[in-house]
Amino acid sequence: MSTSTAITASVWGKGKQAQMTSRPLRPGEEECSLCRNDVPALVRLKGCDCSNYAVCLACVENLRATNIFRANKGVTCPFCRGYIECFEPVTRDDPDSAQLEALLTEANRAAKVAAASRAGVPIANKPEGSQALARTDWGCKSCGNSNAWWSPRCTECDQPGPSPAPAKPATWGVTEDVRQQIQVLRHPTMQKAFSEIAVPVTQQNQVGEFDESQMMKRLRDYPKGADKLLNLVKALSDPAFFRECSTHIHGNFTVQNLIEILARIRNNITSQKPLAIENFKRYSRGLDPFAQLLYTMLPMASELAVHTQGTYVAQKLIAYINSPQELFDVCRAVLPDTVLLLQDEKGKFAVKRTVEALEELHACSPASRPLVAKGINVAAKAFLPQFSKAMFAAGNHFGASVLSGVISMGVPCFESLDLGSRLATKARQLLTKGYHGQSVLSRVINSKGGPGSLEWYSEHMRDLLCIITMQLLDMLPTLVMSEEREVKLVKDLVLRLAEEQEVLWIEEIISELVNRGAHCCSTTQHQCASNSCADSSPSSGPTTQASCTAVGLQSVHLHA
Repeated sequence: MSTSTAITASVWGKGKQAQMTSRPLRPGEEECSLCRNDVPALVRLKGCDCSNYAVCLACVENLRATNIFRANKGVTCPFCRGYIECFEPVTRDDPDSAQLEALLTEANRAAKVAAASRAGVPIANKPEGSQALARTDWGCKSCGNSNAWWSPRCTECDQPGPSPAPAKPATWGVTEDVRQQIQVLRHPTMQKAFSEIAVPVTQQNQVGEFDESQMMKRLRDYPKGADKLLNLVKALSDPAFFRECSTHIHGNFTVQNLIEILARIRNNITSQKPLAIENFKRYSRGLDPFAQLLYTMLPMASELAVHTQGTYVAQKLIAYINSPQELFDVCRAVLPDTVLLLQDEKGKFAVKRTVEALEELHACSPASRPLVAKGINVAAKAFLPQFSKAMFAAGNHFGASVLSGVISMGVPCFESLDLGSRLATKARQLLTKGYHGQSVLSRVINSKGGPGSLEWYSEHMRDLLCIITMQLLDMLPTLVMSEEREVKLVKDLVLRLAEEQEVLWIEEIISELVNRGAHCCSTTQHQCASNSCADSSPSSGPTTQASCTAVGLQSVHLHA
């Protein structure tokens, strides 16, 4: 062991690190760029201008040790003097890579603190505990599938995900007392916990009317009451206990009440945040209490959505979401099972809630529309392998709302465009499905690129209009003489063709209406003559004119 390595081990008390770096070079390994002591370069310096240099672990610890006596806000690179922001293993295929990453954890934590100090972020405001863990997606090592950070197992191969967050304090555990408080109808302790923050509970075990400002004042001035409320959230953060309470005949009412209260707390939090909630976030990856329950629910969202009691908990959590990212995560949890959920009497309401929330966000926040498109596109992916199920869904209210949402909000995602194209080729079948099928077809017809849309998308929608026109051409005379909604559908089609300057298709429509109108009048005249009523037979002109007027052809102005 070299002298520098021995000093490092004595300073940091990590003799194992020195032992790891003292082994000889293996075939294919590069030598440490700093000490050149025939030891392997295991660590690559990141963030500075010398990212291609790799050093041994002993040199990393020497750099950190010598930096103690300097005024630098962070460890500087020995080659370019730039600040080092991260230490990464050179390769993750090495048998010792897991041990090496564990040893570098402290060095990377110190580098992050130093970076925050250089940026002017107060160290006291930095997250602690599990809040410091990044909420980023993880890739499955077995199949390569990308999974949401809150998913404990791979959605493709069911392999377990990365290690969970660090252990929480003992106060986050589930006790028998807490179990009884939640699952016993109108438990006195539960009633007291709500009343201490000025929230009444009715005889029907539902949250009554209350003053939200008074509730926030009690949360700030009476920390003990807030702690009682948050103790319930801490217990429900256990997925098994959350599932047990959400599906319990009485417990699900308590969980719903808790969700409503936490949502209203979140909506009323100002710059003066209750201390109890800030302390809670230290051990919950930075999530507030409502978000903690939401992300506890997401891995089991589809399971709860079809449960007799659990569906109400899932729907309430979805209904109170006010964050675009949270709504996108709900889409990733619920919409992959769209086809199965729409076939369930309970599950279809969870899907409907999700789509309604997406439509509201799409309407009120143009900046969030790309995220909305990605969210609803998950439902399109679920329908494409089972397109016959999509056609079946178009015949009912819930399925039609999902398909309409995919068409109107899912562009320009490929799966949504593909689903819209397939629906356009089935225009005749959609018309036979009554009001709901016609509403889906109407969405396809009225979908526009809008200002700033991609040119290829506008061309794609123009092609869909032509496909629909070709499918419905021989049916148009019948449709314009039908009910009002069929007439409106044809009128929308004609106006959209006019907007796209599809002159030839509009001429085809006029020709079809004129020919069919003349044929109908000729048939009527023949029947009247056989009944000696030839003098009262109508002419073809008025019928054709009425058909053209009904679909707005007289108001269409084309520019050749």
